[in-house]
Amino acid sequence: MEKEVKNSLDWKVIGQRFRDLRKQHNYDQSDLIDLSKQTGGAISQYELGVTPASTNYALFLRNKFEASFDWLYDGVEVKIKSSDRLKKRFINPIEIGERIKKVRKEEGMTLKEFGEWVGLPISTISTYERGVSAPEIKTALKIKRALNKPLDWIYFGDEPIIPKKSRLRANANQIKSNQSSPESKKKSRL
Repeated sequence: MEKEVKNSLDWKVIGQRFRDLRKQHNYDQSDLIDLSKQTGGAISQYELGVTPASTNYALFLRNKFEASFDWLYDGVEVKIKSSDRLKKRFINPIEIGERIKKVRKEEGMTLKEFGEWVGLPISTISTYERGVSAPEIKTALKIKRALNKPLDWIYFGDEPIIPKKSRLRANANQIKSNQSSPESKKKSRL
């Protein structure tokens, strides 16, 4: 239940970010209607939070203004390589499925175990892994939180830039973890 609350989206806040991004780049809604090929009132409804924002419109904003999906939908700024940020992207369900499957296999999990970990039915995970469809944003947020990966990684394969300080801290924690494992204690006794 708590996990579900974390994954609920506040469309008014998301709409506000969409509006702020548009205004920051000095565009009117009418300008974006023409550029994004959205219907007349759709952008207004997205920005007011009346209607959930379409993934296609968010993709347009990402490609036009270089805003990450993580910032647009989750309010979290993820540093990604400029080469990834500057590429015009599209949503490819097959590539998304391959990324999800690779992580599941690396973790040594069955579809059932992975589904339980992420909080999704086996059939849904299987559908994504086979590239039949791409996850909706609410579902992608569940995957993001379980895998600790950015939305931009899930949708586009963009790798986040991890500051050197964080990498060093992660390496130090990994070394500590390895030293305190029962296996390493056995080896040190030999």
